[in-house]
Amino acid sequence: MHLHRLALAAILLAFDAQAAPREIDVAFEARNLQLSTSIDTLYEEGPKLQLTGRFAVPEGSGPFPAVVHLHGCEGSIPPRDEAWVERFTSWGFAVLRLNSLGPRGKTSTCNSPGNLPSFDQAVDAYSAKAWLSERPEIDPSRTVLAG
Repeated sequence: MHLHRLALAAILLAFDAQAAPREIDVAFEARNLQLSTSIDTLYEEGPKLQLTGRFAVPEGSGPFPAVVHLHGCEGSIPPRDEAWVERFTSWGFAVLRLNSLGPRGKTSTCNSPGNLPSFDQAVDAYSAKAWLSERPEIDPSRTVLAG
């Protein structure tokens, strides 16, 4: 019986040692390109957009490489997204889970994909990269995109 308790304690300690990374809510100003009404220009700069997301940094000292993590048409799915954050941070990457829907007043675009053109998410990804590049714990030369 004593051996079983020791084994259980070891398992619990192993899981505790791999605790989920701490994420914080972040918000930053981003570009907001919109379809132009001009015949000469496809897109024009709109009013700035306040993007939001969740930011996690791995244990250790940086600067860290970073992942800009984009969601699909359904937005964030916490269990799946949290698993990716755990995986990326365990590999030594900081992670910015970007929310492209909420700041635009949307929760999903699965049934109406035109409501969030892929171009918008591309601009959001570049804005997120710019935000990450300003962070002292991030190596701005090592940022990747996932999602």
